[in-house]
Amino acid sequence: MLSGKFELNLHGSKRVMQALTVQSEKFQLAKVHIDVNLYV
Repeated sequence: MLSGKFELNLHGSKRVMQALTVQSEKFQLAKVHIDVNLYV
């Protein structure tokens, strides 16, 4: 029972990490885009 719960938590946190990574990548792209616009 306990190991199943732990596996579920692990899977959930993996998904959270993936979501955060995707968000931060989008943010980085937006930041670069803004920087480029400022320099042009």
